[in-house]
Amino acid sequence: MKKLKKFTLFLALVMLFTPVFVACSNTNDDDTIIYWELGDEGRPATPDNLPEDLNFNGYEIKAFYRGGFTDEAEGLDEEGADPVEIVVYQRNRKIEQRLNCKLTWVPSDGALDSTAQDITTILNTNTYYDFILTTNNTIVSNKKNAFLCDLTDSRYLDFTQPWWWSEYMDEIAFDGVTYNFMVGDINISNFKKMSAMYVNFDLAFELLGLDSKAIYKMVDDKVWTIERFNALTKECYRDTDNNPLMSGVKDQGDIFGFAWSGIETVQQMIFSTSIVDDFYERDEGQFNITLTLANNPDIQELCEQLKNLLHNNDGAWDRRINNEVGVSDFDGLIIKEFAEANYVFLAQRLTAACTEHLRATSVNFGILPYPTLYEGDDYISYGETSATSICIPIVVKSQDKSALDRSGAVLEALCAESYRYTIDAFYKDALQTRYTRDPDSVRMIDIIYESRNKNFIIEYNGVANNVLSNIYKSVKDPDAPNIETLWASSVSQAQSALNAYINELLDSRRQ
Repeated sequence: MKKLKKFTLFLALVMLFTPVFVACSNTNDDDTIIYWELGDEGRPATPDNLPEDLNFNGYEIKAFYRGGFTDEAEGLDEEGADPVEIVVYQRNRKIEQRLNCKLTWVPSDGALDSTAQDITTILNTNTYYDFILTTNNTIVSNKKNAFLCDLTDSRYLDFTQPWWWSEYMDEIAFDGVTYNFMVGDINISNFKKMSAMYVNFDLAFELLGLDSKAIYKMVDDKVWTIERFNALTKECYRDTDNNPLMSGVKDQGDIFGFAWSGIETVQQMIFSTSIVDDFYERDEGQFNITLTLANNPDIQELCEQLKNLLHNNDGAWDRRINNEVGVSDFDGLIIKEFAEANYVFLAQRLTAACTEHLRATSVNFGILPYPTLYEGDDYISYGETSATSICIPIVVKSQDKSALDRSGAVLEALCAESYRYTIDAFYKDALQTRYTRDPDSVRMIDIIYESRNKNFIIEYNGVANNVLSNIYKSVKDPDAPNIETLWASSVSQAQSALNAYINELLDSRRQ
C-alpha cells in the first residue's frame, strides 16, 4: 500500500476538474444549446500505477450495488441510454480486457430498506462479493463496519491519485486513516446528490423584480443567506384562483416562494450551513469522537431562522398537506410542480436537474448553491448520505491476501478509467448540455462542487441515536420545543451509544 497523502480540498478539485472550460454558443445535432464545452486539451490521461502485466485469468468479479444506479455500476448499451451510462458500459469492457476478468454486477431492487437488508444478509452469511457499492450509512446504521476490510491493506489501491475523494474518505473514517469506505470517480451519485437550489427566473422577475444577474450577484457577494431567502419567498405568494372553491385560501394551485416536504428538505438546509463544523470534535489519529452539539448559539440561531422560514412565511408551502401515499414529495412531486411554475425556488439536490421534469420544462431556471446562515459564510454543499461509497467485505481478505489485492486492483482501474472518461461524459454531454440553461448555472455548479461536504456525525447519525433528527423536530412544527430542550438529555445518550459502537468496532479488530 502506497503512503497515504492528504490533499487539500482545493488541490483535489483542481486535479479532479482539470479540463479548461471555454464559453461558446454552439448547438449539437439535436439543436440543444451547449453553453460550455471542454477546451482542446481535455482531461490529462493521468496514469495509474497498476502493473502492465496484471492478469486475473478470466476471474469473475462479483459486485453488489444498489439497483437503479447503473451510471455507476454496469452501465447500459442500448437505445435510450444516456451518455454516462454508455461510457460506464464501455469502461467496464475496457477493464475486463485490460485485466482479463469478467465483471458481474448484481443489483438490489433499488429501495434503501431492501438494499440494507440484502447487505445485512450478505455480510452476516459471508456471501462472497469482491466489492459492494452502497451507502456507508446503510452499513453503519446496522453496525456492520466490523464485517469490512481495512482498505489500506490492498497494495493496488493508491489513494494519492486524483480519482479518489480522499477528503470524503478521511471524514467518514473513525481516525482519518483506517478506511472501510472508499469514494471515487466511479461514484457519480456523489456528484448528483449535492445540495442545489433552483430558481424560476421568469417568476422571480415578475413577482420580485429580480433578474438572473441580480440573483447570481447575491451568491457572488455572499449575501445569499437563509434570512434573505426567507424575505424573498415571503413576497412570492399569489392566490391564482385556479381552484375557485379555495379562493382566498392557500391551496396547491397557487404560486409559492418554495415548498418543503419534511425532513429531507430541512436536512438539506441544515447540513448546507457552517454549523456542520459544530457537530463533533475528533482527536487527530484517534478513535475519540466528542459530540459538541449542545449550548451552541449558531445552531440555536439556525433553528430559529428555519422555524421562521417554514411557519411565518406566506410563501412557504408545506407539501406534507397534500402528500400522496407512495409518492416521494422531495424527489418527485415538488420537482414536477416547480417545472410547472408553481414555485419560484426549489430546494433540492443536483439530481433534480437530471430528471425529465426539468429537462423538458419550458421554465427558464437557474441553479444556485444553498443559502448560508450568515453573510460572508462560505457555501457548503451537503453530500446526501444516500449517495454511494465502496466497501470490500472481510470475507475477501479472509479468503487469501491475493483476493483483496485483486478487488483493489479492479477498483483502482475502474476509478481511474472513470476519472479519464466518465467525469467528462457527465460534465460535457450530460451536465453542460442537458441539465443547465445558462453559463452562470455552470459556474454555480462549480461553487457547489468546490464546497462539497461530508460529515462524520451525519453519516453515523444512526449509530448516535439519531441525535441530529432533533434539529428537524425543533423546527418542523411552529410549537415544537427549542433545540436545547430536545438535546438536554439526548446528547449524552448519543455520546454513550457512539462510544459503545467505537469500542465494539475496536474489539472486533483486536480479534
